Amino acid sequence: MEKARTLMEMTNPEAEKILGETALAIIPLGSVEQHGSHLPMGTDYYAAESFA
Repeated sequence: MEKARTLMEMTNPEAEKILGETALAIIPLGSVEQHGSHLPMGTDYYAAESFA
């Protein structure tokens, strides 16, 4: 099985190649909002990324 990679780690030519060969892309979505002074604003995105 091929190792999963993220688009932000790829160069443009690598992304074009893999997106042309792959039938599935999982795009994590999460809001950026405050969760009090003890958590980062990207908490929802980090959770979505870990599930993806």
